[in-house]
Amino acid sequence: MAHAFEELVTMQRTAGEAHAQLQQLQDEYCRPSEVEWTDEQMLTWHARGRHGATPPTRSSRP
Repeated sequence: MAHAFEELVTMQRTAGEAHAQLQQLQDEYCRPSEVEWTDEQMLTWHARGRHGATPPTRSSRP
């Protein structure tokens, strides 16, 4: 049982490190929902068949 507990602790530590790395990358590159896409990006997204998911908001910039 001690071995199973050690595995759980290791998995939890690994998950925590991965989450911290994800947060760092999101802070560095912005969260996708916070960044508005250009018209070109929206067209590319649609052209590649991403119709099942919701795209980010469209940019009002020219």
